[in-house]
Amino acid sequence: MFKSDFSDSVSQIINYGCEEAARLNSRVLHAEHLMLGILKQKDNEVKNLLKHINVDVDSLKQQLETEPTDYDTSNMSKDPKLVEFGDDANNLLRLSVLEARLQHTSTVNELHLLLAILHDTVNNRAKIALQNQHVDYEQVLM
Repeated sequence: MFKSDFSDSVSQIINYGCEEAARLNSRVLHAEHLMLGILKQKDNEVKNLLKHINVDVDSLKQQLETEPTDYDTSNMSKDPKLVEFGDDANNLLRLSVLEARLQHTSTVNELHLLLAILHDTVNNRAKIALQNQHVDYEQVLM
């Protein structure tokens, strides 16, 4: 059986995503929070790739933060430990494991998470924001 583990970087991205969800008054971790978690890291493969393909990271971040939300902010705690995983975030983490397997590796890294966001059949907010910056799955895969 092929076992997959999340890298320390992806674990940190998930924690940052929960922080971003709480900061943006969401009780639920969504795709856009995971992408904000990627962007919050000091240095990672995805940020280097985005800069290399001339993505305006500040504009991407702003779009992710200002997208219309359906969040219920009543009685909202700013504690990231209380943020729950949304179906879309769970699905993206499963897809990132599949992306790692396609790359013949057992460790899921931030690039696999980005590929999962872009390969998701659902037009999640992170995918839409990336597409607005002209980033697509095939481009990242190369």
